[in-house]
Amino acid sequence: MTSSRTLLFTACVGSLLAGSTVASALDTELQGGGLGLGVDRKDYEFVLGTELQSKQVDQGIVRNEDATQRFAGHGRFWGLGVSLDAQMALGEDKGAGYLTKVEPTTYGSRPTKPLETTQVEIKVDYLLEIGGVYGDNEPFIQFIPHFDTIIYPNQPAGPLKDSQKYLGADLWWATPLKGVELGTSQDWSVGNQPAYRGAVGLREFYQAAPYDLAFWQVANWGDKNYHNLFTGSEQGGLTTIDLGAKVTTNLLWRETWAYLRADWSYWMTKGDRDQLDLIGQDVGQLQFAIGVEWRAE
Repeated sequence: MTSSRTLLFTACVGSLLAGSTVASALDTELQGGGLGLGVDRKDYEFVLGTELQSKQVDQGIVRNEDATQRFAGHGRFWGLGVSLDAQMALGEDKGAGYLTKVEPTTYGSRPTKPLETTQVEIKVDYLLEIGGVYGDNEPFIQFIPHFDTIIYPNQPAGPLKDSQKYLGADLWWATPLKGVELGTSQDWSVGNQPAYRGAVGLREFYQAAPYDLAFWQVANWGDKNYHNLFTGSEQGGLTTIDLGAKVTTNLLWRETWAYLRADWSYWMTKGDRDQLDLIGQDVGQLQFAIGVEWRAE
């Protein structure tokens, strides 16, 4: 979003599905269709897409070790946005997906069967923008308050399943460095198990025609309750570090895009790593994905 900010926005319009999905509380996808001051862009955004993932990773935890198909739809008009994201297991995973301790009970997940819906995420948000700071009409600040809920249809009832309802906001600032943005996110759970999560990160956009490149680096943290929900540990602080990259190109049809994405995350705290070892989870996750999407012009 800097002087070739118009170019960079065009370069990233295929990014709905390609943001950081592995672990981050911070949404690294570039959003459009906002309402703001000094910004000259479309006041709407409609996108449909799907991607094939090497595995399903949710906030640093593997939900399905085998191939997973992801479907997503997103619409925004005059700032108000609604997103739906669903994931379906293509292969079987007999391993445990999570372990949560709420005394005196320990809750775990059951194995995943092929063609099960493993996760559904619904988000309602509002995009407010301020632009024109660098002598153009592209966003300088994006502020995105949101309500986000995540459910796991194939899993038994438990604290994690009932607690993934977050109220919070993302904030992105376009730095003076061309194509480099700094962001942060703060979320509070309004589910049955109170919890807090936060993140700070960078995202970078570049164009090397006919390919568009995006990168992101995010540090995540949470309170004791958040750690307990995902790893069973009894401490707060850093959760994961996430690194991601994506290459996007336009297909023959004008409104369609294809991309390749790679995401890597690593649990930073020894207490979390020890707990993950107990349930057979890797402390670092690498996910690959290939996807296509349609975006209304």
